[in-house]
Amino acid sequence: MKNMQNCATKELVDYLNFSNEALRIENLRLLDQVERLTMEIEVIDAEEVCNVNAHYNEFINNFNKQLKQK
Repeated sequence: MKNMQNCATKELVDYLNFSNEALRIENLRLLDQVERLTMEIEVIDAEEVCNVNAHYNEFINNFNKQLKQK
């Protein structure tokens, strides 16, 4: 009976170790995905700021040209 309990305990410990390792790997994968998505959002935000600045600069340049023509 004692031998059977030791065997069951060992199997449980092995299972928990395996589960823990699987969760650690999944956590690393998800953290990596979050980091990549965050970087992608930052790039999109930067592109939007550049586009807004480009439109603003174009407006100012056109405005200045119109002032000079008058």
